Amino acid sequence: MAGDSHNPYQAPVEEAAEKTEASNSWSVSGDYLLVRPGTLLPPVTLEGRGSLLTPAFYRFNVLAGGHKAMTASLLPALLIVGWIQGTSGIVDEGIRWTVGIVSAAVAMAIVSRFAKTINTMIWGFVPVETLRKRSRRRALSKRLLTSGLLLLGATFLAVMVTVPHHVGRRGLDIDAVFTWLLPALAISFALMIASVACGGFKLGLNCTLYRDGWLYLKGVPMESLAEFAAKSMAPIPGKRMRKVYTYYLNRKSLNPALPGKKWHLGKALRSTLSNLKPLAPVARLGFHISERVTLPLAEADPDLLARWKRESSSTRLGEWPLILATRIDSPQGEMRTEWVFYVSPDWRHFAGLNVTRVSAGHVFHESHGVHFRAWGEDGRSFFTSSAAAGSVVPDDHDWLEASGSLPEIAEAHFARLRSTPLLVLGSVEELGKRMEEDVEAFSRLAEGRGEQGAVQEMEFQDFPA
Repeated sequence: MAGDSHNPYQAPVEEAAEKTEASNSWSVSGDYLLVRPGTLLPPVTLEGRGSLLTPAFYRFNVLAGGHKAMTASLLPALLIVGWIQGTSGIVDEGIRWTVGIVSAAVAMAIVSRFAKTINTMIWGFVPVETLRKRSRRRALSKRLLTSGLLLLGATFLAVMVTVPHHVGRRGLDIDAVFTWLLPALAISFALMIASVACGGFKLGLNCTLYRDGWLYLKGVPMESLAEFAAKSMAPIPGKRMRKVYTYYLNRKSLNPALPGKKWHLGKALRSTLSNLKPLAPVARLGFHISERVTLPLAEADPDLLARWKRESSSTRLGEWPLILATRIDSPQGEMRTEWVFYVSPDWRHFAGLNVTRVSAGHVFHESHGVHFRAWGEDGRSFFTSSAAAGSVVPDDHDWLEASGSLPEIAEAHFARLRSTPLLVLGSVEELGKRMEEDVEAFSRLAEGRGEQGAVQEMEFQDFPA
């Protein structure tokens, strides 16, 4: 159980001490952060500014061999250009191009043995506010590009309709056409240029070089470089066994709208088609609930705390104390879910707020959820949630989906249980036990339907401290 001080899946202190070693996975050189491919970096800001960090992974495609490899990769192009220009008017045109292309192909084959492209990933931490700003900028860029393309298409359509209608006739005022054609073209191109300027920027973190097994990362804040330098020789945690399960995304009856997103026609069509035509399962790993981390209340997610304070003020929820904060990451390292839990004064009702953040390269998604829980004296579990229950619900679970603000969801919860005898949970530990039992009940159903695999143990490495 998460509240227990002893983790049965964590190696004893003596064994852990034997497995830890100096990281040697990153170092600092000037304004560069040097990182080994596949490294898990400690919770230090990789780019941007902000105190609330979330894990993210970066994928880099870079030439191995440093600047020499980059120079060598240009040789085939230089060779063919030099040959074509130098033999102009001297060698037969067909022979000239044939020899140039064949020579360039041979040069590329030779160079490829020395200038290989490395495709690798690293994992680190980025401020949430930095990711939000980038996401808003990219969304604006897409809107600008769409507007520009639509205007350009409408302009060409208008020209195709207007001009042929007057061909061979009098009455076409070309000056009048240009009075709207040129401004329309100018606006459409301006929108597309603005789209590139707004969303075409690269990540603040760039890999400029790969040499001697090191990725050279540029764009890390100077204060972060100092922290990385201080942590570079600190011991890193060894791998440990953790409980995981496999779940299959395309086998579930998923809501076409992702949590926190509006209903989307495209998602609905894709979901419908995937149900009509069998597809290969898209499998992902998830950590079992017992792998969640219990946080000190002072380290609870500040966004969730601020939302509770903002929406519960002037309501009876304002008297509910914070009793638990938890966190669970994904085995893939790009997703983190934060939870905070509040309890009613009589310990019969519990409120949970959660936020899930996914950060993978240019992609950032953030979804929020609210649910209220209670357990009846007859053994039933009651959920009143902002999210749908999913494909199936255990027989002894009663799930109600409710929309609206936090107080509105709370009132829906209280109204349905007004005359139901409820259990009084005596401690945070008992709450944790009840939540694990509920998750296990849902997991057994999902496993029986082929939507989820059995829980197993696999070896994973934790992020360094």
